[in-house]
Amino acid sequence: MKWINKGHAFDELGLYMEKTDTIYLYGCAPSAKPLIEQTEWVIGKAENEERTIEFVFVDRDTDKQGRKYLGKRVISPEQFYDEFAKHYGLVVMCIADPNSGEVWEQLEERGIHRRFHAYSVFEFHRYMSLFLYYRDKKIYLHLIDMFVHTNCNINCEYCFIQSYRGVRKKIQVSDLKNNIDLVFSKADFVGVVVFGIGDAFCGGDELEFALKYITENYADRFMTIELVTNGTVVPRESLLECIRNEKVRIAVDDYRENVELARQNYDKVITTLESSHVNFSSLCREYWYVSDFGKGTTSENDEQLCHKYWNCINEAKGFPYIGYKSGTNKLYSCVFQTINAYLNLIEEKEEDGLDLAAAEPIEIMEFLLGYAEKGYLSACTNCSGMFEGVDVNHVPVAVQLKGKYHDETK
Repeated sequence: MKWINKGHAFDELGLYMEKTDTIYLYGCAPSAKPLIEQTEWVIGKAENEERTIEFVFVDRDTDKQGRKYLGKRVISPEQFYDEFAKHYGLVVMCIADPNSGEVWEQLEERGIHRRFHAYSVFEFHRYMSLFLYYRDKKIYLHLIDMFVHTNCNINCEYCFIQSYRGVRKKIQVSDLKNNIDLVFSKADFVGVVVFGIGDAFCGGDELEFALKYITENYADRFMTIELVTNGTVVPRESLLECIRNEKVRIAVDDYRENVELARQNYDKVITTLESSHVNFSSLCREYWYVSDFGKGTTSENDEQLCHKYWNCINEAKGFPYIGYKSGTNKLYSCVFQTINAYLNLIEEKEEDGLDLAAAEPIEIMEFLLGYAEKGYLSACTNCSGMFEGVDVNHVPVAVQLKGKYHDETK
């Protein structure tokens, strides 16, 4: 969306959110659990005893109605519409996409509009910062990615961020410290901290410094740290000491089907984490999405590019990326823009990023929620984007190209 009234883009929505007292979760689904946990955590941190929020599930299954799910009451759609008319409520669609179209239409017919009253799970995670700002006057980032390194020791054909394949870059510890301090000088609370963008266990001394520094100085102001590793690198003891922490969560990808090194080391990695009492989960993906970034400049005009950027929901858009431009305070909102500009593979414009130190809190939120000076980013001219309800090509997970990269864990 083109930025016209900077700092006031969400004024109308903000007035509504300020009065919100109920969040309705449409569909008793597991996807609601992390959303509830994260929202309740940050509301608790806000310490606003005068403002409470109730979570209520809405489900068409009569066997679930009148009972509780995840400790919250469950009501029928009919009861929901009756209650909603009497409350300032927000709706989060938790049911699967193939079954949600009819419900979205029904909500719209009742005057419950998307991205104002109603959100997908993905959207609500992003808009939660706006909700907390207007409701509790707290600056909250639901997730932030702080750059540490690009190291990875495998060679996936369909790597999500293909442009950095084979490039080995890392941040200076002094810059990393400054970035962590800057984030928490601007934000009261952060939900999830990610240190990326390479494989977590290839992060070396820089990652260990980041884990120690952030937990020693800001442990009460973030909820979790999430790290993803490819199941081929057995972590060294000094790293295990850093991740043996209740706030750190490790996701171990299971690539044994297509990666020989994973077949050799995966069980060792799992055994090491178990014996070290590390909080981890194993992640076996059925497929990857194809990233078509950089396959050619798109032919859309400015209006079409603005529309595409506003509606794009790829998993890597909508939360801050910081640290990719050494010595600057640049904040980015899309990983494709971030990493390709960092490697000088696309021409970056000044308006593609935001000065985190100088920006007002509401400007940061507007930028992350899809506002930009041009209405889109330079990367949008090289990317088709991803959109909810629109299927994209799937490919096998972690198919390897010929050759391999050496392990950089030190």
